[in-house]
Amino acid sequence: MFSIPGVLLTLLWILTSAPWCRAGVVDAEIRVHCGAVGAPVNGRLLGQNVPVSISGLWDSAADGIHSASEAAVRGIRPSVLRFPGGSMADLYLWEDGISQRARDTVGAGASEIHLKEAPGWRSGNGARFLGPSAGRYGDPFQFLRADGQTLRWVRGMERPHPPDAPVRLDRRNGQPDWLNNALGSPEIIKLAESLGSELLLTVNFGTGIDGSGSLSVAASLDQRVMRAAAWVAYMNGSVSDERPIGIDPEGNDWRTVSHWARQRVEEGRSAPVGVRHWEVGNELFYASEAGHTTAEEYARGFVRFVRAMKAMDPSIKVGAAGMSDPAGRGDLDSLVPWNATLIRLAKADMDFLAVHPYYPSALRSQITYGGEDWFRGVMAGASQAAAHLEGIRGELDRTEPVGKGVEIVVSEYGIWPADSRDARDYSNLARAAHDTDLLIQLLRAGERWGVTLATGWNLQSSTETALIRHDWTTGLGTRRPQYHAFQMLRGLDGSRLLPVSIQGPTFGSPKFGNLEARSGIPVLEAAAFVGAQGRVSLLVLNRDLHNVVQASVQLGECPPHGPASARVLAGPAPSAHNEDPSPAVQPLSQPVSVSSRSMVLAFPPHSITLLELDGQGAGGTERPIPAPRDIRNIDEG
Repeated sequence: MFSIPGVLLTLLWILTSAPWCRAGVVDAEIRVHCGAVGAPVNGRLLGQNVPVSISGLWDSAADGIHSASEAAVRGIRPSVLRFPGGSMADLYLWEDGISQRARDTVGAGASEIHLKEAPGWRSGNGARFLGPSAGRYGDPFQFLRADGQTLRWVRGMERPHPPDAPVRLDRRNGQPDWLNNALGSPEIIKLAESLGSELLLTVNFGTGIDGSGSLSVAASLDQRVMRAAAWVAYMNGSVSDERPIGIDPEGNDWRTVSHWARQRVEEGRSAPVGVRHWEVGNELFYASEAGHTTAEEYARGFVRFVRAMKAMDPSIKVGAAGMSDPAGRGDLDSLVPWNATLIRLAKADMDFLAVHPYYPSALRSQITYGGEDWFRGVMAGASQAAAHLEGIRGELDRTEPVGKGVEIVVSEYGIWPADSRDARDYSNLARAAHDTDLLIQLLRAGERWGVTLATGWNLQSSTETALIRHDWTTGLGTRRPQYHAFQMLRGLDGSRLLPVSIQGPTFGSPKFGNLEARSGIPVLEAAAFVGAQGRVSLLVLNRDLHNVVQASVQLGECPPHGPASARVLAGPAPSAHNEDPSPAVQPLSQPVSVSSRSMVLAFPPHSITLLELDGQGAGGTERPIPAPRDIRNIDEG
């Protein structure tokens, strides 16, 4: 315990009547060093994934974010959007996500649809109309075959459609039944521009189309490489660039840069998009991934992807799929580590290494989800991620060519109770704490590790993991605990970091799943920020599962502060969730009076607290801390 004589005892408003508040007792100390303003917050660390087909956030009829999702999505405005997201990337054929056009008026009972051009759909029998005539998710229908420019034996279409109405293939043979292309390249461009977000696109390494037009892992590497180059041409190419891309061994003509740029123009985007960050495949080291392979085969294929894609646009950055465990081995690699092999063979062509720290990840045979040890592991997960990122940085820096600064991108993160399909196991208060913890680590040490960008899994979808749960029946969304935590952090973009030192109790976590046994983890984690006019924000995470931690907060060189506000994300248990009609985890806000540079605050168990001080002081006579601009909380929506 620390003894701080003469401090002002200020308990956060939600704790003032709680019996476990102990007047005058201090368990920890947080010291904010306002005299040493640090680097600006890297806003690119505050991105999210947008998975193809399952997000439900795009309204095809309105050609924009659906009204039921708009407030929530704009409430956090992710800085980066990764698309098409996760394992879907190696099942996804981007060219199916741009539109064909109806030649004539199509009646609701039509048995044939005539298109302006032959679509080249040699397999698949499901498609949908999009646009104003088609409704929110489009108007799906079945057809027996594509015969030149005509879709024959059409059935299931519910609406009439005018000439030039857009039509897209839902899926090819070999693709999952749930896949559709209502959200494709044109929509993700508009979504990113609407939110002011950058794009991170993941090209398909694992599959292509065979001679029948079906998805296949046996498709040639040449085809897969040309498909990726064509996507770069679509996004970044010029209509005046007549360079050919090539004809692959299956006979597919990938035409010219100009061809794909004109396709983009026809979809409503005249200027090149300028997408800078591209990944090659997703987690190809796991046997569960389509087209999974060995580290050596992936490395050699990756080099071919990079060179073909940069031939389209030399300014892009291309990243490889790495393992978050520095010593991890792929399922087909019994002897050699994945990362070391990849770095040795492909570092010279690699701009970044993309990793997915899901700590903890475990099976039911290894741990009881919702038990004490599981939640201790969730609270310890970000500490292991930090240690592994440090290890990856060392591996990159030691390997030839020395001096080539390969970046690290965290393109997915979260927790993974692998055997569960219950959202209450994935999306709860503990998950919110975990994500906050990892982002604090990245904001504070990301520059040292070379982590330049991060996208969480995922923004909105029908999956158990999404920040916003999408209900396909009602079209409505639910903001989960991790949404509110992300919103707290998103509001700090534009500020600068302040050094923080913490003393206090620690805890440990046992080994299970992919989590190592860990000890000596501080119960409190904190990060401090300063904005315009000296506005100081202190973000504090209490990792303790059961106990309130009372901490002395020392503001040191900070100007005196008057009005302040506290936003607290807490709940009755780390398992508290928002899956029921009455959400159990909501941020609570309250004004706080701060009249001293030294105070004692009580932080609830498994909680996240954001304390914001306006920086003006009682008399307004002290010089504000310099910062680029004011920090404003993003409205709750």
